[in-house]
Amino acid sequence: MAERKVPQAGQIAVKFVIDRREQILDAAQDIVQRGGYTSFGYRELSLAIGIRKASIHYHFPKKEDLVLALVQRYTDHFVRSLEAIEADFQLPAEQLDAYFSLFEVTLAQSNNEKCCLAGVMGAEIGALPEFVREEILDFCLKNQRWLASLIERGIVQKAFNPALISSSAAQLIFSALEGAMMLSRLHNSSQYLLGVIEQFHGLIFIDDKSC
Repeated sequence: MAERKVPQAGQIAVKFVIDRREQILDAAQDIVQRGGYTSFGYRELSLAIGIRKASIHYHFPKKEDLVLALVQRYTDHFVRSLEAIEADFQLPAEQLDAYFSLFEVTLAQSNNEKCCLAGVMGAEIGALPEFVREEILDFCLKNQRWLASLIERGIVQKAFNPALISSSAAQLIFSALEGAMMLSRLHNSSQYLLGVIEQFHGLIFIDDKSC
């Protein structure tokens, strides 16, 4: 019979610290995606989680520290989603539709109340510390580079409109999706986002895979 491994006290403590840190980031992300950077402080966060403000300060001494970690984590998760899209879908049209779905799901799962974290914080750029602005810019550029590469592959494979300029199309797609999410939240209707995606099907796809 195999010997049962018993977690050591130190291991349990480390896991608790990591879980608490993730819990704080999860709650902060929910608040920011719904209301923006200026919509929360440690008081609101402590009430949302049910812990003391001192516990939040232990992990993130200042709000700027928390927000920096939040944007970095959001970017990392998004990049992993892009990698999963490339692994799960082979055709450029399928990959682009999967990319669109990342934005659709954010709205659908929040009853049209959440926007992309980078988009909603970008709207408050003047209130953000410089190092947080740089992280948001990094998120945007990573998305646009990925889209540009995808569009180039789609053109080569004769799946996308050959008249497209990959870098310009990537900027258009990313900007339109971010803006459509904001309008969808404003009007409490996902139709703004879905309408933009439908237009991209007509503008980009040669053989529309949505049909």
